[in-house]
Amino acid sequence: MSDKTSGVSAETIANFFQEEGYQAKIRKVEARAWIESAADGQKIRLYLYDPIELENELIYRNFMFDTGYSISRATRIDLLTAYCNLFNSEYRFLKTFVVKVEEGGYVALQMDETSGWGIEGIKFAFAFFLKGIRLFREKIIETSAYYGDNAVEKHNEALDCLKDDSNRPERGVELYREASKEGFAGSQNNLGDLYETGMWVPESPVIAAYWYARAAERGEPTAYLSLAGLLSDHAKDDSMLIEAMTFAILAFNKLPEGVNQRLALEALKNLEDKLSEEQISEAKAQAENWNPLYQERRLMNEPDDKEEQNVTELRLLN
Repeated sequence: MSDKTSGVSAETIANFFQEEGYQAKIRKVEARAWIESAADGQKIRLYLYDPIELENELIYRNFMFDTGYSISRATRIDLLTAYCNLFNSEYRFLKTFVVKVEEGGYVALQMDETSGWGIEGIKFAFAFFLKGIRLFREKIIETSAYYGDNAVEKHNEALDCLKDDSNRPERGVELYREASKEGFAGSQNNLGDLYETGMWVPESPVIAAYWYARAAERGEPTAYLSLAGLLSDHAKDDSMLIEAMTFAILAFNKLPEGVNQRLALEALKNLEDKLSEEQISEAKAQAENWNPLYQERRLMNEPDDKEEQNVTELRLLN
């Protein structure tokens, strides 16, 4: 394909974006041009290379899609780079990388430079890149590496504050609240535990159930056990007992071997004595069909002490 037939103008590309329902701004610096847009909730850029003059029109023969998220001080650069390397190994048609500069940086998704496709090639590549953006968010952006471990650090500091000899319970409760609002399931579970027991906060099974449920929605197995116990203790009818057994089953299946899994087994045995075979089958079916809204990657560890369910260390899902 000759140079004169393989190029495409920035204006043609911008029109294509607008026809697809996306805003598009053309930026030019001398002979260099790029298109700025937003697609699938993400700002993107389409860089244009190798300009040539054609009948008083500047057209470009090469293009490359690119996007990036700024990174903060909380970002785990080492872990984020590892995630990028895994992504690049699995999805070879795209690449991700981290750029760190003195005053900040970014993590980007990039489609390899493509030559000579014209507008039809750009249309094809754009659809391909949209799929890549979704993978990029799932595998890179929605991780603790990108957002940093602020919530986890608050969680661990809260545990230190709530130790018997620390004399800082108010600060510990405040940190649990902050980390819970930031969406960390471990803190949500432990804040629920404080409300269930009435320790340093007014006792409230309702508020406890709220925070246990939030943690369970994020796939925290310890919260399954917490909900099973709370619902069983406060059951007003068989439907609550069935719900309790559902979460006891989930806890037993999802918790690692150890103290908490044994507690889940005890809860199951107690509930089996209170429910009919039909009700037990219903609980099993609910547990089998359960899916968290989001699977938390930073899960609570098994406690060393049989009486202690709050722990400092966290484990990362494979």
